[in-house]
Amino acid sequence: MTKHGDFRESPPNTRYLPRVDDTQFGQTLKALRVGEDMRQHDLAARLGLARSTLANVETGRWAPSERLWAALSRAFPSWVDQLKPVYEAARASVRAQVADRAPFLGGPFDLLSVSYAYLFEESKSPHEIIEVRRVRAKTAGANAYGLRLAHTNAPGFRIDQQALWGGAITRSAHTSDNDGTVQWTKVDFGKSLRAGQRHEFAIRTWVERDPEPQTEVCFEMTISVRQASIHLAFNGTVQPSQVWRYGPLPDDNLIPTSPAGQRLLKLLHGTTSFTVSAPEVGQTYGVAWNWNT
Repeated sequence: MTKHGDFRESPPNTRYLPRVDDTQFGQTLKALRVGEDMRQHDLAARLGLARSTLANVETGRWAPSERLWAALSRAFPSWVDQLKPVYEAARASVRAQVADRAPFLGGPFDLLSVSYAYLFEESKSPHEIIEVRRVRAKTAGANAYGLRLAHTNAPGFRIDQQALWGGAITRSAHTSDNDGTVQWTKVDFGKSLRAGQRHEFAIRTWVERDPEPQTEVCFEMTISVRQASIHLAFNGTVQPSQVWRYGPLPDDNLIPTSPAGQRLLKLLHGTTSFTVSAPEVGQTYGVAWNWNT
């Protein structure tokens, strides 16, 4: 799955950071679950999570999120005393990793709109991705913006990026492990904005290598936005048979793998679009499709 996000002053979703070195939280949570004779599926259902999410936390592959901690505190208050010390240790590890990404942080902004356009040629992977954002500075002096593009399945995912307008790419970093690939990008506007001043910038991304072409693209906002949209253009002979939209979803492991019960999107000359007004922060929205066989 290819997923976009912001890297702002607030910590990003921890699943896109490297794994947590201290696995005590996951081990403690598993011991409490087993002590209550619960399967992972049972506990995940009580917490409103996908079972795979809970499994990743228990093994230490993902850090516990604040949302998970709030759900645990509500559903199992008797566990709080045992879990709190190891939860705080895990979150400290996350904060340290966020600090490592500090060069990619920009000033505070209101995000007015964001648009992602995926262009497919003769491959099942997009040839290029164009991302356009309109922002408004909340304070004087804001001059840069941090972006994150993740491919959650393929550690061999490789891209090249170029600023189209509104700034220049001054920093970039590429992380890759068995959990996938993350590209961190900082766009410098070349000027400091006044408080309330609006600015638009765009990034073009070429996909150089995608060993595991996906059938969905999505985004998750870490700050509120008035409007977000995804545009798909299938320009080659490889065409989808059905396209559908989804979201909001609290967990991207819940992304529907078939169009059953979903809202289908129409293809017009190989193109389709999906727009959502005021998407919820921390929720996943996207478009998925099936290929013609």
